[in-house]
Amino acid sequence: MEYSIAGRHSIVSWQQGTLHFQRNDGTLGWQQLAFHLRVDGRLFDSRRHEWHGLPSTSDRLVLVSRPADLPLEVTVSLTLDAAADRLMLRCRYRNRTSRTLRISDIYEGDGTLLCPNGRAFHVENIKRMFGDAAKRPVPKDRRLAWGTVLCGQDYWAQLGPELVYGRSEDQPYPALFLASPSRNGGVVDAQFSQDRWYREVSVTGTENTTTFNYRAAMTTRGVSSVKIPPNTAIDGEMTWFQLTPHTDLTRAFAPYNEALLSHYDFRAVNSPNRNEYIWGSWNLGIWKDVSDDLVVENARIIKEHFPRVRWVQIDDGWSALPTAAVAAPLRNGADHEKFPRGLAAVAADVKDIGLRPALWCGMTLPKDNPLFFEHPEWLLQNEDGSPHTTWKCVLDVSREDVREFLTRTYRRIIRDWGFEGIKLDFWSYGFEDHGMVYQNDDHTSLELRNWWLKTLRDLLPEDGYLQPGCNVCSISPFVARWVDNIRYGVDVGEGDDWQAAMDSATWLAAFSLCEPSRMWLPNSDAIGSMKRMDPARRRSWLSFCAVTGSALELGADLRKEEPADWVDAQRILAGLQPNHAFKPLDFGAPDGPNPPTLWFSKGGVHDGNDASYAGMFCAFNWNGDGASQTRVPFTELGLSDTTYRVVNFWTEEESVRTDTIEIPRVESHDVYAVQLFAVE
Repeated sequence: MEYSIAGRHSIVSWQQGTLHFQRNDGTLGWQQLAFHLRVDGRLFDSRRHEWHGLPSTSDRLVLVSRPADLPLEVTVSLTLDAAADRLMLRCRYRNRTSRTLRISDIYEGDGTLLCPNGRAFHVENIKRMFGDAAKRPVPKDRRLAWGTVLCGQDYWAQLGPELVYGRSEDQPYPALFLASPSRNGGVVDAQFSQDRWYREVSVTGTENTTTFNYRAAMTTRGVSSVKIPPNTAIDGEMTWFQLTPHTDLTRAFAPYNEALLSHYDFRAVNSPNRNEYIWGSWNLGIWKDVSDDLVVENARIIKEHFPRVRWVQIDDGWSALPTAAVAAPLRNGADHEKFPRGLAAVAADVKDIGLRPALWCGMTLPKDNPLFFEHPEWLLQNEDGSPHTTWKCVLDVSREDVREFLTRTYRRIIRDWGFEGIKLDFWSYGFEDHGMVYQNDDHTSLELRNWWLKTLRDLLPEDGYLQPGCNVCSISPFVARWVDNIRYGVDVGEGDDWQAAMDSATWLAAFSLCEPSRMWLPNSDAIGSMKRMDPARRRSWLSFCAVTGSALELGADLRKEEPADWVDAQRILAGLQPNHAFKPLDFGAPDGPNPPTLWFSKGGVHDGNDASYAGMFCAFNWNGDGASQTRVPFTELGLSDTTYRVVNFWTEEESVRTDTIEIPRVESHDVYAVQLFAVE
């Protein structure tokens, strides 16, 4: 029997155990998507079993199958937003027996994709992508998933060879845009929940360029199957399918992002980091040479000279176990030579000064750490029984005693020592990596990841912050919902690595599609005097952090600098607005892994009391080739076609323009940064 729902320009139908969602004219969309999985090793295939329609509405279909030869009931729910040509899919799996079942090898969609002469965009493996493009070697400790497509900025992947999306360990943005210029349309395929399963989408070419083989695998990490208790039902993940009447990358994900913001609570909405910035003790020359005196004396300088810097973050180097910080709080505590009074006393001093303390704590350990001598069973292993390592070892969070240890450790840091912010570094390997095998298989890695992030949020004060570090996060909203800001790029280091600055700008261009400042606050790492950068590059980096609202951290040992060194950084931090939308205007330069040259935000840095302020515009000459345009109409910025004062951010020179910004010649590595004010 066939069931169907009609959209504005689309049709959803269920025929012989397969799903069809496509344009009315049949030129774009998904066809014959079957659903299959294994129940205790036995195959369920939606095409081989009878389906019944449950009572539904004009915008919803509910199909159920109860195979006589299998102990599982499968329900497929389909909800169509007819006006938007958007379909939400969710499966439910019910155990009809009095024993525990295991389900595995799940495919929620195995059929055909219609996308003539299609191309794909997906934000994934950003670090690997630009390393490859720039002919730079990938670090040996990066175990990148084989077969995952590397797309970003203008790196569209032409459909044809096998491409797999969603397999990276770097928490990728779980939405894929497949565009067909010849049909002036596209499809968005996205995961709308991430409670147990990842969604990995494979698209493979056929003999023609119109149809492609399509498979959506629901995968787990750490365990090979998911348990369903007796007489119990569990839900699959929500999947978002949308047909778009355009191929515009900058608009493709907007409805998905808006729906996420409506459905979930995101910390970034009310994050303290919107108005309270951070001094960190890592970059710009401190590294592990952190100490009691350094922290407290810098806190006093910050309080006097940087009124919007409200957090003092002690980074790596504090632990009595230098390469195993996570093992220290319940054992030796802080390094007694650097912090003879202990970290609780330092945190109390920071609070007495009128600031708030935060602490870095990594989650990896060397194999020779005392913790593993006492508890060798806590070591996470691979399929072959070898230790699961990055450059260090990882704890097996499937064990209840390990989870209890982690909870007690961070309770000591937060509740006993008094730290109100956490920089959680090297944390994701035991949740996101492939090849690892948990000792206990009661929970998938995503269930454990969500447990851990919620546990930390419950330990932290409501107005405290959580900032994730490595891996390089590719902006999964299902991580972003728990955290206050995201370090999306590489360390600034000594402040003289221009390629690192350009890489960060390039990555943030790709991430600009993922609603930065709304779902997540981008953190570009440190700004400061940056004396090892020449003035042009320093202006560019500071302007970039201003126009994107991502200058959330201040670096350097301020005791070794003079107040005159801080003028530029103070200016950025004093008027920074990290709650504004920004966008690259020449998104997708095709000539290599270089950042877009034109950026605009309806925020940036300004006096918040000036109602005439319209935004900040920057034209960068990143690598000596100049900006991509010499004039930009105000309408291209999304502004009304009126008259504006154009004020140079660095020289304060002014001009009045009625229709466009005229971009002068910009020297190599420098920037033309201006602020716009409407003239009444």
